[in-house]
Amino acid sequence: MAQIVIVHDTRLAGESPGGDGITVVRVNGHTSLSRLIQRVNDISFQYGSEIRLRIMCHGYEVDGHGGYGLQLCQEDLRLTTVRQLAPWNGNLSYGITIYSCAAAEVAPGRAGLHGDGRMLCSEIARITGTGVRAADATQIYMHLGSLMAINFGRWEGNVLEWNARGTLVGQEHEPGQSPLQG
Repeated sequence: MAQIVIVHDTRLAGESPGGDGITVVRVNGHTSLSRLIQRVNDISFQYGSEIRLRIMCHGYEVDGHGGYGLQLCQEDLRLTTVRQLAPWNGNLSYGITIYSCAAAEVAPGRAGLHGDGRMLCSEIARITGTGVRAADATQIYMHLGSLMAINFGRWEGNVLEWNARGTLVGQEHEPGQSPLQG
């Protein structure tokens, strides 16, 4: 059975989900992206790459449109930093799901440029060699501080899926529950 690894950038308020079969890696604006990459690789080596990676963080939006990258670690995850994920290639057998606002949106006039979240997600998949899922709309989530772990509930907008080559292979409109555990 695959190990679920939840990467939680704690600038996204709320408690990290946990439980059996879940490893939580907490990062923030002081954690380097290279440190996160090494921590996930260490877990992957422990479980023989049988990893389902879940990334929980804020997505950058400008003028109400997303696709400008992820508020993940000190450097953020953007088109200019995505190549740093190359050490994950071969270590994440069961894909990456991104729980972030509008990670896969393409802002008006930004196709192929900073602001093209589809391109960013495609590059994440291609560089890491694993599938990626992300939404193109602002995501609503609930938390009650330390009383309840973050719950993303249903997906908002379209959820897009890329294969390990970075090719868009699927899209569903509001496909239902977005479980961190599955």
